[in-house]
Amino acid sequence: MRRKNPLAQAKNSLNCSAKLKLDLQMPRVSGLEVLKWIREQSEFTLLPVVILSSSDQAPDARRAYELGANSYLIKSGNFEELAQRARRLGASWLLVKEPAS
Repeated sequence: MRRKNPLAQAKNSLNCSAKLKLDLQMPRVSGLEVLKWIREQSEFTLLPVVILSSSDQAPDARRAYELGANSYLIKSGNFEELAQRARRLGASWLLVKEPAS
C-alpha cells in the first residue's frame, strides 16, 4: 500500500477562511517545508500562516518570513505565558483586513 503524502493531506484539510498555525518541529516533514509548499499553491496565496516554534534563533524566524510566514510566535515553557501570547496574536488578527477583490 502506498503512503499518502502529508503535504497532499494538508491541502485537502485546509480551510482558507482561517489562519494556519504551523509548528516548525513536526514529524515526517519540517514546518518550513510545509510553509514553502503552501506558498507555492495559488489557492493559498492569502492564507495567513503563523509559525509556532521553541526556537528563538534569528535565522529560523528570518527563514520563516522569507518563505511567507505572517507571524512567528516563540513557544514558552510556561503554559499561561503561551496562552497569553496566543490570545494577543488572535486579537491582532481581528484587525487585519482582507484585500479587496
